[in-house]
Amino acid sequence: MKKFLLVLLALIGFLTSKSQSEFGFSIPKGERRVEIPFENYNNLILVKAIVNNRLPLFFIFDTGVQTSIITDKALSDMMQVHYDHMYTLAGVGEHKQFNVFLANNVSIDFPDVSGKGLNLLVLEEDYLLLKNYLGTPVHGILGCDLLQNLVVSIDYDKRKLIVYDPDTYRAPKRAIGIPIVIHDGKPYIQIPIELIDGHKVLAKLLIDTGASHAML
Repeated sequence: MKKFLLVLLALIGFLTSKSQSEFGFSIPKGERRVEIPFENYNNLILVKAIVNNRLPLFFIFDTGVQTSIITDKALSDMMQVHYDHMYTLAGVGEHKQFNVFLANNVSIDFPDVSGKGLNLLVLEEDYLLLKNYLGTPVHGILGCDLLQNLVVSIDYDKRKLIVYDPDTYRAPKRAIGIPIVIHDGKPYIQIPIELIDGHKVLAKLLIDTGASHAML
């Protein structure tokens, strides 16, 4: 499953670079912050969202993924998602090839957080089987679209995503700012690392909430 997911994610940038959404996520005008509850499974953030104003689905919030994914086309068909393109891609292991559909202008909504005009990748079948890994229903992956227009804070103790209006957000007094570089729609930080031989290098690290390990 892990190898298949890596192949899929490597292709996402190519598939979506041709069709970028003009909209994104927002909170109601006049609101300074909104809280989104989540469940924590194996250090992965699982949130519930409504897709196309129809069904509630459970997504892993993964900042290492550029574009959100629904893992089974049968679900997106029920929500009347319209597909713009279909790609047949070479797979790995038992998946010799698989079909991925690209949809535009999809809505993904949380209470008081609205996502409009989003790109979405849909797998023809649930090749990832994320439910088997987490032991709870998982219908897709929410990519870093959520970070594009909003300030996002993660409170693991209270199990809440807190999203802020960037125009009114003020960082806490004791907060330490770390510059973030956005590359191919994904967030990175650069930090100095000292190797065993004493040599120092500047490492570029992906901020990836979809990885249950601290650093790789």
